[in-house]
Amino acid sequence: MYESQKQYYIKNKEKIRAKARAKYAEDPKKFNAKTMESRYKHYDKYLEYSKKYEAENKEARLLKSRTYARNNPHKVAETNLKRRLKEKKATPIWADTEMTKKIYTLRDRLNNLAGYIKYHVDHIIPLNAKIASGLHVYNNLKIELASINMSKRNTFEGIN
Repeated sequence: MYESQKQYYIKNKEKIRAKARAKYAEDPKKFNAKTMESRYKHYDKYLEYSKKYEAENKEARLLKSRTYARNNPHKVAETNLKRRLKEKKATPIWADTEMTKKIYTLRDRLNNLAGYIKYHVDHIIPLNAKIASGLHVYNNLKIELASINMSKRNTFEGIN
């Protein structure tokens, strides 16, 4: 964001927020879709901002996260369980789990070098797509920039 834009935002913060609330009230789905589209389009900038915000508000975010987990243990457990089950169902008996672990380990090393979550492990054919469902095996995985992976969402490039 340019300095002039920052100054404008600071001076007109309430006006801008009121406008955003009004747009959300008109059509929440459309508003959320546009927000997500913008976030995916500018994912690297979003990550940079998030990293800075996280560093400046670490304790408050941690408290908020712990409070949510404490107040909603069933939701946290359900989300984690769904992902684990999806991967387990998509992992055949013959899968080379050691190779899969190596891919995730390499991704973790790259993220540690970057200092933030810059890379994701992407399923080339998604585990849960409308047209095709892939397997959780090493040759269906690739390490990709988070911005690219997030922008694809849950689509399979080979069919579109």
